Amino acid sequence: MKKTQSIGDFKNQILTSEHYISDGKIIVIYNNTERIVHQHIDFFELVYQGSDLYLNFSTTGTGPNFDQSINLSTVHNINGVIINPAT
Repeated sequence: MKKTQSIGDFKNQILTSEHYISDGKIIVIYNNTERIVHQHIDFFELVYQGSDLYLNFSTTGTGPNFDQSINLSTVHNINGVIINPAT
């Protein structure tokens, strides 16, 4: 995956999205077709591991560590923020 935007840009756009602000949701759209909703997000980070971008996150009440991770290489967008336009 090309690093076309900075991680900070992606994170700020997700943090200010309506779904995250009002409901604490992250909606992940894979290949512009499959949709998975992750609710009650407490906190998250975006990190590159090699050339792949990962979303690590924790849900409310699970403690101070990230308890879930998603490889974003096949993700088109998160809460409407385009992550990988090629998918």
